[in-house]
Amino acid sequence: MEGKLTDANIKVFSLNNPQKAVMVGRTYTGPATNPRVMALPSGEYFAEVTALGLEGQAMQILEKLTIGGEDTLAKTVHFDQGVFEVLVTRNNALSDAVVTLYKAGTAVVAAQTRSYTHSAHNPARLSVPPGLYDVNIRSLEVNNKTTVTIKNQNLTGGGQISLSQNFVSGELKIGAKQGAGLVDATIAIYSKKTGEQIAAGRTYQATSSNPRTFVLEPGGYEVRLTPVKPAGLSPKILSAAVAEKGISIVTGEWK
Repeated sequence: MEGKLTDANIKVFSLNNPQKAVMVGRTYTGPATNPRVMALPSGEYFAEVTALGLEGQAMQILEKLTIGGEDTLAKTVHFDQGVFEVLVTRNNALSDAVVTLYKAGTAVVAAQTRSYTHSAHNPARLSVPPGLYDVNIRSLEVNNKTTVTIKNQNLTGGGQISLSQNFVSGELKIGAKQGAGLVDATIAIYSKKTGEQIAAGRTYQATSSNPRTFVLEPGGYEVRLTPVKPAGLSPKILSAAVAEKGISIVTGEWK
């Protein structure tokens, strides 16, 4: 790491029996043991190398290691920080999202940032120790809070992994009116596919918010309007369909 010998644990597994290590060892930080030499029968292996004393105990996996008859297979593992570069777009334009790195298979957060909508921040860049990560990308622009997870990304020391995610959406404009006047109503939007409520809002009696605009994934929705002002109006249920890059308008009308 950073050009110096680094203490690490090594576990070597046979591809024929990946549950139990066939050889374990430790490099320490001196040239007498680093590199660590391990005598193994001919065969196919993989190894887990875990740096000691490094925050999060970063681990790297050496895959498809083939040992020949009297051959020596030499591998150098670098534990300099690597970089994740994540490009986030919505309808192919730069898009704001939260990008979170988790230790693979866990809820342990290794790093987090936002992509924003400017090229100075998007692609988002996260520098972390080498290891196996799950990359979670959560849109901040789509009302559904759309989330994508890319699992088991193996980052090497000093390496870079470049990923991209394009979220697809359309707009749903929801209005409420009575004759020529506007109705203040609460809005609840449900997915017809899952039955879950995925967004909520309020129209108020102002042209700036009535109709109210929601950015949603393409699909079918049920819109429930509950009037607040004027008093005495009954609730309405409307049906809406949102298309990719489209604008849909639905209006609750009272006599």
